[in-house]
Amino acid sequence: MITVRFCGASAREGPLTLGQADMLAWIVDATEPASVFAVWDVPAGTSAGEIEGIIRQLLTRHESLRTTYRLGPPPVQVVAGSGELTMAECPSPDGTLEFAERLAVSLAVKPFDLVNEWPLRVTVVTAAGVPVHLVVVVSHAAADMASLGLLSGEWAALSAGQPVPPPATVQPIDLAAQERSPAGRRRTAAAAAHWQAQLRAGPHATFAVPGMRGGCSMQPLLLVRSRPAAAAVSETAARTRASRSSVVLAAACAMVSHYTAQHACLVTSVSANRFRSELARFVGPLSRDALLAVNADVPTFDDLVRQVHQQAMFAYARACDDTTLAPMIDGFGRDAGTWYARDFEFNDHSNFHTVACGTRAVPDPGSRLQLTWLPGRVLASRLTVWVNRLDDLLEIALWAEPSLLPTGTAEYFGAGLVALIGEAAGRPVPLAELTPLTGLRPVDRSSEWVRVGPSWVSLGAVRRLVADALPAQSARVYAVPDDRHGHRLVCHVAGDLTPRVLHDACMAALPGRTAAIAPHWYVAGAGTEARTEGDGRRPGARNGE
Repeated sequence: MITVRFCGASAREGPLTLGQADMLAWIVDATEPASVFAVWDVPAGTSAGEIEGIIRQLLTRHESLRTTYRLGPPPVQVVAGSGELTMAECPSPDGTLEFAERLAVSLAVKPFDLVNEWPLRVTVVTAAGVPVHLVVVVSHAAADMASLGLLSGEWAALSAGQPVPPPATVQPIDLAAQERSPAGRRRTAAAAAHWQAQLRAGPHATFAVPGMRGGCSMQPLLLVRSRPAAAAVSETAARTRASRSSVVLAAACAMVSHYTAQHACLVTSVSANRFRSELARFVGPLSRDALLAVNADVPTFDDLVRQVHQQAMFAYARACDDTTLAPMIDGFGRDAGTWYARDFEFNDHSNFHTVACGTRAVPDPGSRLQLTWLPGRVLASRLTVWVNRLDDLLEIALWAEPSLLPTGTAEYFGAGLVALIGEAAGRPVPLAELTPLTGLRPVDRSSEWVRVGPSWVSLGAVRRLVADALPAQSARVYAVPDDRHGHRLVCHVAGDLTPRVLHDACMAALPGRTAAIAPHWYVAGAGTEARTEGDGRRPGARNGE
């Protein structure tokens, strides 16, 4: 064991930032990974004392690394001015990077005690008694991937004897005060308004497809790697004047829209949220969710790339925290009769590449494409696309719900993504060519599927929703053609329940049902007797609620 003692740093406490509040809620709910981790190389000749000194500098520079929490209510972050961090030592039988990466994955599983434990764990990996790697695990409450990238860069500079820039002038407690200021509240309100506009423009669920099961299950990981595709991304980015990240995001949206036979897709993309200069070197959970309603009904992939790039830049600047989003999404969903599935997520952390998925030590493939299945995990999104590398190698990690993309289909999806990117390097690919180009065919839908605005909806799924929500009632659901929306769903119920009660019951049973939405109109009554009808959303509908 190596003890790192620090003292003389600032000690204070205050309210949580929006990012800290999100992360604490996710960690408690166990719906997100609780930590981020990396393996850092130790330069030859670096002593344990020198490692101790550098870790002390990092602890002193960044308040988030020496922060614990009083969980409240209300919760409070407590920054320590002095203390001790114990670094573990682990001998490696061969000193290889693979050993350190496996160790990092195993150590990252253990939850942090946010009340009594520093949010930083460091293990010194030795070979023949000499330090060769550092395994660093940081609680997600203290750092996101961008923060980990900054810490990795500072370690690399300091361990090489080079200077590092001054630490960020804004630390988490300072940011919390900014977020509560009038300007901060205006930024948050603008972000929520953008989200609501995107929810209105996009389909209620990107993966409203036959056979999709509700809930979350273990999702295996398909690692997609291609060296030629990395060069192709750069060529398309130069031609379309878009970022390389936008090219990959557009390719993912094209494949998803093609497979689901949707004209649009709703994608949550993670924003590093570091647009303001004082936050460029901030260490703490700043990443937020940005939402894009992508219109894939365009002629060519180039058109889609340009659209996605413009949308992404606007959306990233209006990424929003879950604390703000949750009530807005609930209110929007009740009014629209929909449940926000958050079923398609994109995260490009290639600029902060460390060790994600334990892939850095895998040799680059000699072939044009390499597909590798790795152990998966339970995720909230039905399809999660992570971009690990975008330098000389394109490396994408795909987690997919097996009922959405079974093994064979997932491989077609991954290979097709690379095929589209590769073909797009030489020409503006017509999106009508995706089936022959990628080998992936759109899902088949029976006649029970109808279009409701931008969404596909299964009448069978809606009828099952109503039957489950109103087990004691006799109910029928009809799809009525509508010039503006394609179809409106009307529910007739025998009985004297009000439309508001009927709608509340349907909304309570809706979560997890991506193929269903709540009816637009409810008619309650028996035979020719007087009826009560309305949309159930708001007071003042016909005959009163």
